[in-house]
Amino acid sequence: MSSSIYLLPGEYVATSEDVEITTILGSCVSVALHDPQKKITGLCHYLIGRLKDTPGSILRYGDQAIPILIDEMISLGANPKALVAKVYGGAKVIENSPLGTGIGQENILVAREVLNKKRIPIISEDTGGLLGRKLHLSSKSFEITRTLIMKTTQTSQKRTLAVKGRVALIDSSSYNITYLAGLMNQSGFEVLGTALDSYDAYQLITSTKPDFIIFGLQNDSKSGLQLIRDIKKMTQLPAFFVYSSGGTGLQTTQAMDLGAVDFAHSESSFNPEMLEYAGALLIEKIQARFLFAS
Repeated sequence: MSSSIYLLPGEYVATSEDVEITTILGSCVSVALHDPQKKITGLCHYLIGRLKDTPGSILRYGDQAIPILIDEMISLGANPKALVAKVYGGAKVIENSPLGTGIGQENILVAREVLNKKRIPIISEDTGGLLGRKLHLSSKSFEITRTLIMKTTQTSQKRTLAVKGRVALIDSSSYNITYLAGLMNQSGFEVLGTALDSYDAYQLITSTKPDFIIFGLQNDSKSGLQLIRDIKKMTQLPAFFVYSSGGTGLQTTQAMDLGAVDFAHSESSFNPEMLEYAGALLIEKIQARFLFAS
């Protein structure tokens, strides 16, 4: 019987076993590799194309993650000359906008460059576009099922959730708190309460004991990250996710260094369509995380 893995950003898996691997991509990219003779398969999920002079896991960078995945597969017995690749992700996630075009496209280019340098042919590519992707990889057959994640306006009815959860919302912006509360309620989660500062957040977390937390971050501001640090000093946090808007989105990688499970990022703090779609991605990621953990 095959086992199941949910791959988070900044992770990879290489295996000769029968494994079903799922991951969700927005502007991130996943590279899948396979040795058809040895039946060894690997998959990585990276956030940013090239390594920067910043702390954190190097597996979040494509130019590091792909070679590491290749080396791991070789250590399992894969023949580097037999490897073939499939590339997915790098969505723009918003139409006719000058924002959000850089990160996804750079991630795609890095995948092509590294694989070309390693002389690994790309036998299938599904990249770019306006929508995120949910991937399901069967390691033995190297078959990948790709499902596009639609905008919430196209699936506006209340969802029947596979996993329901109790959530606390923490954000220094009252506007974003209101938006996130509406998003969670519409999606069928139970919102236990909201907090705008570390003291209120501590009271909320310790009194309600939520299943998970969503932290809001805006415009590359360091205040949101400091809020996470302050609360971690006060109490142990349950699983937490990050919903960021505006700026480059690089703050999400710093939030993951602080322990965030996953994230969704909108390049704009004001464009309703971009905010809504980032919310749709976040819901998909929360559901996948708890479904595979249960």
